[in-house]
Amino acid sequence: MMEYRILRAQPTDWKQVRSVRLRALADSPDAFGSTLDQEQQLTDDEWCSRSGNVSVAQFLAIAPSGSELGIAVGAPYSGQEQTAGLFSMWVAPEARKRGVGFALVQAVIEWAQSEGY
Repeated sequence: MMEYRILRAQPTDWKQVRSVRLRALADSPDAFGSTLDQEQQLTDDEWCSRSGNVSVAQFLAIAPSGSELGIAVGAPYSGQEQTAGLFSMWVAPEARKRGVGFALVQAVIEWAQSEGY
C-alpha cells in the first residue's frame, strides 16, 4: 500500500502546487484547458495567489518523502449558486491505481459539502 497524505494547498505551498501542475501538464497535455508553456510563464506571485485563493480548493497528494503524487481542484461554478465541481485532477504515473485519485476526489467532495455546495 502506498503511503501519502492529502492536504489543502495554502499560499505557502505554492512551490508544490507549481511543481505538480507543471508535471501534470507535461504528462497529460490534452487533459487540461491550459498548456505547459502558458503556465511556465506564470510568476511566483501568480502561483502564490493561486494557492491562496480561498474560493478554490486545491488538494495535493504528498508522499512521505515530500514528493507530489497528485492534485485535484474544486471550485464553484460561475453563475450557478451553491454548485461546485471538480475542475482538474491528475495523479503521477507511479501513484496510479493506488487510491490516490479516489482520495483526491473525496477531498474535493468533502470540501464542497462543508462549504454548503
